[in-house]
Formats: sequence, C-alpha cells, structure tokens
Amino acid sequence: MIEAFRGTDQRLVVVGNGPERESLLAAAPPIVRIVSDVPDGELRWIYSHAKGPLAPSHENFGAPLEANARGLPVVALRRVATSTRSTTA
Repeated sequence: MIEAFRGTDQRLVVVGNGPERESLLAAAPPIVRIVSDVPDGELRWIYSHAKGPLAPSHENFGAPLEANARGLPVVALRRVATSTRSTTA
C-alpha cells in the first residue's frame, strides 16, 4: 500500500505493528504515517477523517468492521476474514 501512495498527494495512515514496521518506517515517503498502539479515541479520530480503510491482508477483521459501522467504504481482498458467507465442507 505504501508504494501505491508514493508519488501521489494522498495521505496514508498505517495502523498496526508487525515484523516489517521498522523497514516500512525507513522506506515510507512523507505522506505516510505509521502508528501503533493507538488509543481508542485516536483510532476513532482516524476513522472519522478517513475516506475509507484499505485491508490488503487475508486476516483483517477489525478495520473493515469498524469502517462499516461508520458508513465508510472498504477496499479489501475478495477473500478476507470479513466475509459473512458461510460454507460447508
């Protein structure tokens, strides 16, 4: 996602903490802000000022659910953990 925003005037806020955090911080352009351990109030502020979250992970339930609760569109993979369809084996 960071590379997709490089060279644009759109801002990107990445919320989370993972094993690649330090390398992402080092490579991120100025329009990208990477935050972790975000208090609930700040996370609500981020959502209220977002155009919509991006969920590029196969296992991402919280962000799309929070965004939908606020009426925001979500850009996600087709097979993300937010699917409400049930299947049987």
